[in-house]
Amino acid sequence: MSGAAGNGAPGGNGRSGGNGARDPLDEDFPLGDGRAQDGAEVSCPYCGEEVHVHLDPGSGARQDYVEDCPVCCRPWRVQVRYAADGTADVMLSAEDDL
Repeated sequence: MSGAAGNGAPGGNGRSGGNGARDPLDEDFPLGDGRAQDGAEVSCPYCGEEVHVHLDPGSGARQDYVEDCPVCCRPWRVQVRYAADGTADVMLSAEDDL
């Protein structure tokens, strides 16, 4: 895909349900040109180690899940919020704090 948004289809961003209808996910998760942040550097709230986490932009603009630290194996609560431009705000907290 080129740097321009969409695939050249009139009035769309290239994603449709196959019948020309706009994909309802676009309204909940409008990321413009389709480039969204898919990773982030974070620090474990338990051991303090800096690690890379993989993000899944296709899971929605607001995400909340549990992932284990790859260093100390303790569980994190991961909260991801995507902005309209595709950048992600990633927040970690200790699962014990819930």
